[in-house]
Amino acid sequence: MEQTDVKDLLRRLPQCSTIVTAGQLATTLCASQLGINEPKVGTSVSAGFEGRSISLFRMPSSSRAYPMPIEQKASFYQTCFNRLKEESFML
Repeated sequence: MEQTDVKDLLRRLPQCSTIVTAGQLATTLCASQLGINEPKVGTSVSAGFEGRSISLFRMPSSSRAYPMPIEQKASFYQTCFNRLKEESFML
């Protein structure tokens, strides 16, 4: 498996301001490449990247190895979607 070069991807997507990951590995790799601390499940952290602010949201894992009530997962996703909707109105 080959890692996605997050920084290169962000350079190619200059209007991208938010990355959403689902699960530990994706979050770890993304946070590592951006040089930031990993957010807790259901939260986000911000990072500066080449003159712009990038938010990294961490969602619950979709793996059955990490069960979580669907209502709890839905709540995390709703919070993320609401924030993304608010940000889109700011543009």
